[in-house]
Amino acid sequence: MIIDSHAHFVPPSLLAEIADTAADFPALELVKYDNGFGFSFAGGKPKRPVNPLLSDVAGRLHWMDQHQIHRQVVGGWLDMFGYEMPAEDGEKWSRLINKHLGDFAAAQTGRFVPLASLPMQNGDAAARVLDDAHQTGFKGAMIGTQPQGSGDARTLVGGDQKPEARLTVEPAVSPLELAAAHRGPEARRARPLGVAGLDAEHHRCGVAHQLTVQ
Repeated sequence: MIIDSHAHFVPPSLLAEIADTAADFPALELVKYDNGFGFSFAGGKPKRPVNPLLSDVAGRLHWMDQHQIHRQVVGGWLDMFGYEMPAEDGEKWSRLINKHLGDFAAAQTGRFVPLASLPMQNGDAAARVLDDAHQTGFKGAMIGTQPQGSGDARTLVGGDQKPEARLTVEPAVSPLELAAAHRGPEARRARPLGVAGLDAEHHRCGVAHQLTVQ
């Protein structure tokens, strides 16, 4: 069995509900783009738009079948994790993402293993969401590397009552942004090794790592 162990996915149903209920999140602003919309949280800089390939179910399944990938581990899209939201709204937002990601995976007969989104702006809230996600079938969570949250992180990762779950830590900035920060603006013109020619496929399936299970 071949498992793609690192992918991103945004269920179409999630985008539809966000478009209908954005007003329920005071810290959220939808930013219109030609090919969809992105997000601005708490008055911050607008995020990148959600690439349509991230929601292309038929295209993703075709690509997996073409490459004989039996199963894919999917988390959400980093630009919509919403760590800038107040903790209460962030918990509600993460639960919304998880509901649609879980429903999508359940409907696909074992082809996808979902990773939950957590409100990392508050450790207690993140622990509650992780517990609930685990109870509904999630095997772990995907979190960004720069949540800048509050609370005790031990609430999330420790304690005898916490279920066993995996945390996938995803860089919250791109390699180009990191390079520019260390070497100046000229670094933005460089293309990181291993990325050339893979941009479209990474947006579709996030195929950065594969695991072969005998």
